Amino acid sequence: MPYLYILKNKMFARKQEIVKQIKINNIKN
Repeated sequence: MPYLYILKNKMFARKQEIVKQIKINNIKN
């Protein structure tokens, strides 16, 4: 169970990172 929890957190963190990159790119353009 803890493994799935960690996996979900990693996926969420990765999604947040991608969203941040997109926002930075949008500001640049």
